[in-house]
Amino acid sequence: MTLSMNSMLNLYQFPTGRRLFCLLNVREVLESAGIDDLRAEVERAIAADRATRELEDHYRGSKVEPEHAPEAAELDAELSRSLSALDGVLAATLKAFGGKSPPGVSAVFARSRLFPHGVRHMRRMSFVEREVAVETLLLRAQTERRLAQEIRRLGVQSFVERVAEVNVRYRRALQVTDATKPSYAEVLAARKAGQEALSGIVVSLMARLRGADKGKESRALALALQQVIDQNAAIKRHRRRRRHVTDVDPETGDEVADDGGGGDGEDFDEADGDDGGGEDFGAAEEDEEDGQPREEADAA
Repeated sequence: MTLSMNSMLNLYQFPTGRRLFCLLNVREVLESAGIDDLRAEVERAIAADRATRELEDHYRGSKVEPEHAPEAAELDAELSRSLSALDGVLAATLKAFGGKSPPGVSAVFARSRLFPHGVRHMRRMSFVEREVAVETLLLRAQTERRLAQEIRRLGVQSFVERVAEVNVRYRRALQVTDATKPSYAEVLAARKAGQEALSGIVVSLMARLRGADKGKESRALALALQQVIDQNAAIKRHRRRRRHVTDVDPETGDEVADDGGGGDGEDFDEADGDDGGGEDFGAAEEDEEDGQPREEADAA
């Protein structure tokens, strides 16, 4: 059984932006009160969460970037031109000599085997589908005896070779993947590590507060803890209203809209499998003097 400080504290899992916003506020409180011995732990957590934000941005960006190499689109256009040129020569031959002439008969047969559904149909295919279709075209040109004879008779071998040459480069471009793309497991691991760091800071603050005399230091420690309480309570209210916990800009505390790229709020609770109960820590922050849930913005 694996125990974590976060599960013992019963905190909700904070989206990275909320956690970073919280940590920046905690640092500011500690700096103002001159409590320097706890700042190193907070600074490490801030640095780690900034790195997690970069990891998340890379992960989100990799989901919307093209899955193939940048030159794939240019090569796709070049391949389309090569296919059109080959079909164009065959069509011109048919038009010039007529369908009943020997060249015309050869052109009709070659077009029916190379482009059974027409070259336009091939141009409407996706990148991968078109590459497979071209491979099929080239295989027929190499293995079908009559087709190979007609291609030589019509003098279009160089056009077929051009299609083959472009398709080799096209296939390589389609096979390129981003080796630096982080996995979703890596993103989740970084988020969990950040949450555990926040929980460790809460434990440190609570331990220090317990031994502190009443005065400036105890007030500062309580205020630092209040930053965590406020965000935990905000998450609780979001979950009560719509189950989707939005993230915030860590510099301003303003809520940020989900960009559809796998944001924290949409996957922490379900994917992590350890969202924390959040019912105990900071529960008092839910109520105003009238006993109703607070509705004003917290930092978020």
